[in-house]
Parts: sequence; structure tokens; C-alpha cells
Amino acid sequence: MEIRNLITFLKAAEEGSFSRAAVALGYAQSTVTMQIKQLEEELGVRLFDRIGKTVVITPKGEELRSIALVIIRAAEEASHLGDADSEITDNLRIGVTESLQDRYMPDLIHDYYLQNPKSAMVVKAASISTLIEMLHHSQLDLVFICNERIRSPYLTTAWEKKEPVYFVSSPDHPLQKKKDLSLDDILAATFLQTETDSSYGLGLSRYLADRGYTLSSYLHIENPEVILQLLKQNDGISFLPEYVLHRDLANGSLKVLPYDTSDIDMWIQLLHHKSKFVTAAMRSFIQIMDKYFSKDK
Repeated sequence: MEIRNLITFLKAAEEGSFSRAAVALGYAQSTVTMQIKQLEEELGVRLFDRIGKTVVITPKGEELRSIALVIIRAAEEASHLGDADSEITDNLRIGVTESLQDRYMPDLIHDYYLQNPKSAMVVKAASISTLIEMLHHSQLDLVFICNERIRSPYLTTAWEKKEPVYFVSSPDHPLQKKKDLSLDDILAATFLQTETDSSYGLGLSRYLADRGYTLSSYLHIENPEVILQLLKQNDGISFLPEYVLHRDLANGSLKVLPYDTSDIDMWIQLLHHKSKFVTAAMRSFIQIMDKYFSKDK
């Protein structure tokens, strides 16, 4: 059984199409068809049902998918035994949300190039939904996002940490002096919010909905930097993750409102597709991420 045939099988299962799998892998469609046929003949089972131009994985195919992932991961581990003894020259394609890019990528890129000066990196900033779609179509190697914790049978979490999120305002805002601050108090204030389809915007909406509340915002804007400036001018309150607020909380220009948000589920995650071959460049970046965030930032 050849590893390349298993990789082709996983991609065909992911795409639900031999033609899309061929495009993603850079093969002719006939090559994909031939490799799947070789697997089916070798195993003596039908892996896909062909329905017009669509292929649907069979129960036996699902069994093989679980086994193939284990085999490919083991082969990947073996292929990287010599990584420490050679320079990394693989290209690395990383997708990231804009706010995480601004906060962390300059340091991470610097650390990565110190270790891997011969590796080219491409960084793509986009929305979370766009980045995940690109990951599914092998257009990115890794995605770096802040979101409600993602658990998917098609994605592997290479690294993650829970990210605190807060209601925040200027130190001079009247709510900073209020005792026993409630959601009613918060939602009655002028609220400045990032777009509702942002990760933390959706997280807040779900948190409020679970408690029977909805949010009517004074302002919706994609750029959190604009919100930070308005907050510092005491123009309202907002809900933001710690990594966006870190400088302003540290210098005292903004202050967390006294309301417990610890049970709001928000995570910074580094993800890759489960069927993606983990290259030496990807492994290096994952290790750099782990080391970087283990420091006291």
C-alpha cells in the first residue's frame, strides 16, 4: 500500500470529488482515479460510491480514513528524523486574522527567520471563515485565529491557549464606579463593537442570547484600533480580547469593567488540515509558537 495513494484517498474524501482532489494535489484526474482504483483492488472493498460527478465515501471508506490518518502521521514522524541535522527550505503559508497579525506576527516572523533563513513565508490576512475555507482547499498550511474553540474531524489543533475577553472602558467611565455591575447596566451603555461576524462578536452574541439578552450597538466597525481610540476618549464601552487590549491596559488608558467574563469560551488556535502533510517548516513554526507563548508576555 503506497502512502501517496492514501494521501490521494484522503483528499478525495475531503473534497467529495476526484476532479477537485486532482486540482488540490496537482494531479491529472485520471491519476486520482487510478490511485483510488489501486487501493480498492488492493483492499478488496469499494471506497467510494460514484453518483454522477460526485463521489460519496462508503462505510468501508470511513474505516480506511481513520486508519490512513494514523499511517500518514507515522510516516510524517519518520520523515522528519533528520530535521535537526539539515536546514529547512520548505515554503510556509500561514493564514491569520488581522488583529492577531498586528499583535503577534512581527515577533513570530522574526523568530522564524532567525531559525530558518532559507525558508520563504507567505502570510495571508483574512476573515476566519475565509481562512478555514483556504485550509480545506490546501491553499494554506496553517491558520492562526482567535475564535470560540474549534473542534472538527477535519482539522488538527497544533497549538492553542484560552484567551481572556473583557468588557472594557476608559477609567473615567461611570460604570467603573458602579458596584455589583450587571449585564443590564452594561447593555444600557453606549456600546462600541467590532463586526458581529468577528469571532469575539459572535462569542458575545451567543453569551448574551443564552441569558435572554440581545445587543444594540452604537457602532459596528472592523478595525479594533478605531474602537480603542474611541474608548480612550470615553465615548462608550466595548468587548475585546486581552491581546487587543494589552498595551492600553498596561499603561492605564483603558480599564476592565468589574464583570466576570471568565466563562466566555474564546481561544487562540493554530490549526492545520488533518490530511495535510506536516512539513519541517510547519513543525518549526509550531515549536516557535509554543516557545513564544510560554514566555511571560
